[in-house]
Amino acid sequence: MRRLLASTSSKHKKGRRRDDNGGVVASRVTTDGAQDEVLEDVAVVEDADVVTERMRTTTTTTMGVMVSPPSPMQEYPSYSLLTEATNEQFRTEWREAKDALKALERERERVQDELNDARRARDLERDMLKDELVTSAEHLARLKSANKELRGENDKWRVAATDAATYAESLEVTLHGMCDVLSQFSRRCASLGIVEESIASRADDNPGFWIELNDGETCERPRALLRAATDAFAASRADYEKRIAEAQTAAIDERFGEQFQLEMRAQVERAIGHLELERANNDSPASTSAAAHSSGARKLYRTPDVVARPTSDSHHRELEAERREAHERIVALEQEMHTLKETTGAIERELREELDKASSDADSRNIVIHKLEIELRRLEGALQSADDATVQLTRELEDVTRRAKEDAEQERRRSALAARSKDAEIADLSTRVNDSKARVDELNAENKRLNDTLTQQRQLKQKLEDQVAGCEARIEGLLQEIDAMDTASAQASTHVSNAMASASEAHQRAISDMRARFAEAEAYIEALESRESVVEDERNVLKRELDKARAREKELRNHLKDAETRAHELTTEINALLEQESRRSALLRDTEQRIIMSPRRAPPNISSTKKLNVREISDGECSDDDGDEFVVVRTSRARTAPNSPYMIGMSGSPLSARQLRGLQSAHSGANSALALARAELAEARAKRDRNVRKLEI
Repeated sequence: MRRLLASTSSKHKKGRRRDDNGGVVASRVTTDGAQDEVLEDVAVVEDADVVTERMRTTTTTTMGVMVSPPSPMQEYPSYSLLTEATNEQFRTEWREAKDALKALERERERVQDELNDARRARDLERDMLKDELVTSAEHLARLKSANKELRGENDKWRVAATDAATYAESLEVTLHGMCDVLSQFSRRCASLGIVEESIASRADDNPGFWIELNDGETCERPRALLRAATDAFAASRADYEKRIAEAQTAAIDERFGEQFQLEMRAQVERAIGHLELERANNDSPASTSAAAHSSGARKLYRTPDVVARPTSDSHHRELEAERREAHERIVALEQEMHTLKETTGAIERELREELDKASSDADSRNIVIHKLEIELRRLEGALQSADDATVQLTRELEDVTRRAKEDAEQERRRSALAARSKDAEIADLSTRVNDSKARVDELNAENKRLNDTLTQQRQLKQKLEDQVAGCEARIEGLLQEIDAMDTASAQASTHVSNAMASASEAHQRAISDMRARFAEAEAYIEALESRESVVEDERNVLKRELDKARAREKELRNHLKDAETRAHELTTEINALLEQESRRSALLRDTEQRIIMSPRRAPPNISSTKKLNVREISDGECSDDDGDEFVVVRTSRARTAPNSPYMIGMSGSPLSARQLRGLQSAHSGANSALALARAELAEARAKRDRNVRKLEI
């Protein structure tokens, strides 16, 4: 019996429990190691009970046939009463031990049910916490995406606001430049008497005088200035055209002046001839007293005028050439006036367009800036609310995590407390089981003594052993099946534990990934802030370059002003020349009238038999020291025009065509310098626009 109990207890080393039919089923608790050891001890006692009960049943059953063992009293009547009393006591103790084992089994099942309920509650709470964490993570991801979108939109609006501010600054610079140009123009107009001096002084004191509004109405000061300048230009142009018409009318009567010159030339030639003849007669040796009485002395007499007069055809050709020259001058002056008129009109149109454009741009700029400020305030409020929601959700997530940790800690403490209470109960039960084992050992010893006295039943015992061997074989098969079921249950429990561990690890990885992404987002935000500081530095550098371009533009404007001043001076000189030409024409007309009204206008006829020996004087020998005297000069035209070999050189005469052409070339040089200054101004503006675009980018 002891060998059977030992073998059975060695085979049933793992925890097992007995079902309602007396079978052995696997019982394994994976939550607490101390409880596993207690349950294994209970299973050992339980297995001993099962084996003993089956020995009692199997000793009487073989292959379905009931076999009753021979009673000891039949063989040994003298020991019947002792054996029966001992057996009755054994049965009573055995039933008590069996009842105690059943109570322990029920208690164990109750504890197992409680553990299962606690495990299910813990799993349910873990699933609920996991769902809450997943929901919180999704909500946090949505808030982060919304926050990212709001930040992107805020950056876009911030860039738009920066662009609008840059555009506003460029418009402001344009308006200030236009005000400076208008101030310079008003100062020039005031110096010419076109506008009042008070307007120019007010513009110098306050450059924004031109764009100030009058009681909320549109400013008309630049238009009034341009209107006054245009009216003054129109008046000066009309006066200039009138003077040109008078000059054209005076050019028709120049033929009378030419005739007067020819007549005066003839008179001068006759007077010079008389003077030379008198000097020759006074200086000759024939003028002595002896020679005076001789009849052979010769005297010089002036022959009749044999100088060839110019024909009417040459006179007309000269008049036509001079008329063409005067017409060419007039056409050149008209072209220059037309060019000046177009330039002034273009400047006026450009100023008007810039004024209108600046006004419209200022209005649109104010509207856009107002809208951008409203949108920026709205986005800042939305970003603040999103940040508050993110902070609140983060706090809720931290609270949920903290509550989960606290619940897990409380569950662990409750489990530890329950385990300690169960350990105490199981220790008590183990003590009782040990007592039962001691009593079983005593009963086994008594049974051995009884078996020693029953030597006659050895044959029956051999049969019983054979039956027990068959039962053991059957029990071995059942135990193998139970081991397989236990292995499957252990594998299932392992799979469940692994799945739970993997799910927990995945959840932890997701949480760590979320935290890493949140850290990356914060790092990206910090990088964006640093990038914003770099962009601000670049913007300051570009502003300095823009200031340099503005200074260069001011220099070019000063250069343009100097060129315009030079052009005005040249125009004044040309007007003075034209006025001198008109005075000369008037003087010639007055002289011609006096000659016509004089009774001595007919030249005297002097006859002589001798030719006049006239000395030739080149153009280079004629000096300016003669004053207002007339000088007879034979020029180089004598070789090409023998019919008109003389001309009159007079100091203080008007400028020649070569000098006029020199003045015109100087004026064209001033115009080219003005065009170069305008090109440099356009280049400076283009460079400024490039810098502004670069600043906007």
